[in-house]
Amino acid sequence: MLTVDVIHSANSVRLVVRDTPQQSKKPVLTESVAPGLLQKLKERAEAATGSYRIIFETLQRRFERDHPDLLLAENWQSFVGAGTLAGCFTLAVSLHFEVPEDLRNQLEINMRERLELLWPGSEVFFEDLARFVSDSLLELKRPERTEMTYVLTAQWLIMRITDGKAIASEEKIVAELAQLLLNESVGFWKTVEDYSGN
Repeated sequence: MLTVDVIHSANSVRLVVRDTPQQSKKPVLTESVAPGLLQKLKERAEAATGSYRIIFETLQRRFERDHPDLLLAENWQSFVGAGTLAGCFTLAVSLHFEVPEDLRNQLEINMRERLELLWPGSEVFFEDLARFVSDSLLELKRPERTEMTYVLTAQWLIMRITDGKAIASEEKIVAELAQLLLNESVGFWKTVEDYSGN
């Protein structure tokens, strides 16, 4: 088996091909960090879906009160599931800033497997969101990309819910969702500390 990574830079695309061990079908978490911390990170990845589901259930009730036109949106009943997926996507993005490289894939896989368990078929939407964000980021200047990741994720969520139809206060809703996603994801992984040695 080979692993192919596609690396986008300013005006080029590179393919990095590397051997993948054939003993296991899934990436295995390495022990480069303390085992207690490793376990806490795995638990945090698996709990992310539940946390975001609660956040978006609460937000749904408030949005229904403050933006009643959302109730008429084509896929409003999918808001909690799509919002949970969007939240987990932003956590997957923040893995690159907060978690050692050899742990990132497995933690993202843990979140995505839990999403798929709760909402079968969510893998397709996760990939759609990833494509939407990465394609849009390529059109932006590099310094703008990190902050815009959250805005683009919020835009994807609203487009998914409204089936691309414009709604009143859309910019305000997108800004609020982007701020929520930013607040919940930045530092999410770093808040896990290992006290097992004490």
